[in-house]
Amino acid sequence: MKKIYALLAGLLLTAGAQAQQSKNWCGTGEPTPANLEFLESLRDNGIMEAKVVNDIIYIPMKFHIIRNSQGVGNYTISDALRNMCELNDWYAGFGIQFFMRGDVNFINNTAWYSNFAEGDDATINPIHNVANVINVYYTNMTAIGLCGFGNFPGTGHPASTTRQGAVYLSPGCSGAGNTTFAHELGHHLNLPHPFQGTSGAPAGISAERVTRNTNEISPRLSSNCATAGDRFCDTPSDYIGERWNCPRTHTQVDINGDLFDPDETLIMSYANDNCVTRFSDEQVAAMRATVTIVNGVSGPRRYWLVPPMDPYDTIASMPAPLEPANNATGVPNNWAYFKWSKVPGATMYLLRLRFNFTTLEEIIVSDTSYLYTGTKLNGNVNYRWSVAAINHKLTCVNWTTERFFTTVSNGVGLEALEALKFQAYPTQLSPGEQLHLQFQDGLQGDLAITLRDMSGRLVQNIQTTVPENGLYEFPVAAQSPGVYFVQVNQHGMSQFEKIVITR
Repeated sequence: MKKIYALLAGLLLTAGAQAQQSKNWCGTGEPTPANLEFLESLRDNGIMEAKVVNDIIYIPMKFHIIRNSQGVGNYTISDALRNMCELNDWYAGFGIQFFMRGDVNFINNTAWYSNFAEGDDATINPIHNVANVINVYYTNMTAIGLCGFGNFPGTGHPASTTRQGAVYLSPGCSGAGNTTFAHELGHHLNLPHPFQGTSGAPAGISAERVTRNTNEISPRLSSNCATAGDRFCDTPSDYIGERWNCPRTHTQVDINGDLFDPDETLIMSYANDNCVTRFSDEQVAAMRATVTIVNGVSGPRRYWLVPPMDPYDTIASMPAPLEPANNATGVPNNWAYFKWSKVPGATMYLLRLRFNFTTLEEIIVSDTSYLYTGTKLNGNVNYRWSVAAINHKLTCVNWTTERFFTTVSNGVGLEALEALKFQAYPTQLSPGEQLHLQFQDGLQGDLAITLRDMSGRLVQNIQTTVPENGLYEFPVAAQSPGVYFVQVNQHGMSQFEKIVITR
């Protein structure tokens, strides 16, 4: 046990740059001796044989999206959320899941966006890394020929235990169905490549041998899978340090003359995305041990689990878009008001604005309405909007059907919007009962009053003017019990109140 604690101390103190292996998809450097010794110690303590039980380990992430200095980039919030959703699918069968902690951090820096260079993470991480989470950065790494890299425990910047290291991903390798995230995160969780130490000289004395027999008869050499290669004996010896497709005919032999037969299904191999499907049992045991305490051994990434994840409910439905209504016109381009229904289980919503099929903005909103005062909407243009309900645990984005709206240039100011506010009472009433709308003093002119159900269906439409006393009354036409929304519109501005129809 003393050896284990010494190894852990070495893991936590080891820092500095990791040498790049080759500019071939993955730029993760070599594991340190301390990383490899930690894996060997897991076998010595019986942890490699640990089976995944029903408990799920939830690990937090912080997303950082790097854009140019004008805030323009080629990776969106929904892209990152979809990437995490797929990541959870990859890890679902292994008792490990990931959730988002906090909001998405946007970094506007043209140099890091267009010309990311080796070593830039040494500048970026100390500024932006958040403690006690997996820090994930999206930036274009085409210039250095990489799809991504992930620092092993005890390595990377800054040299601080709870903020050290990160996972970097290139957007071009982070589309739907790509395995880069799952692969690089494996490194971050202490998994080497299966060809570790073997691809350079497959028939060398220090390469991992094909045999798993620990009692070979001389002159054959016995298995060294526990102390060579990736240190996992349930991952066949691998010698291919570049991308390869499956099936593949192998002719390379090891020092015993045995033919290599790498497993193309392993996510940590360099087999193409269409080949890989899994982690081995020992790889899973090592990843889980890296973030927990198993058989008295405390993993080097255990700080990720403090504090634990907040409880989140499931999301069983989708929001109903309310405002602007489909094909609405006269929406001010300098302040467009969006409203949707609340969804049980959702802790936030993702609002998307598009021109044709080009995404202009994606905005995380904690409420069920948002007043857009940005600069991406022009006047007299037809746009689309949609919304998705999410929480920090459930990030699989399901957009509502897009609604269309047409803008006008420079609508009236926010002062007029404030003047339109009203109070609806009673908020619970029976079909046909009078609903009272009390407007603020000073409001005058024509009004459009609509009543819609939770699906957005129009139930009642009234064209009227503001009474002198500011109080307007009308019988509600809704007959079915449920939640309804009262919308008042004047000069292209809208406000909402919710009411409940009872029996």
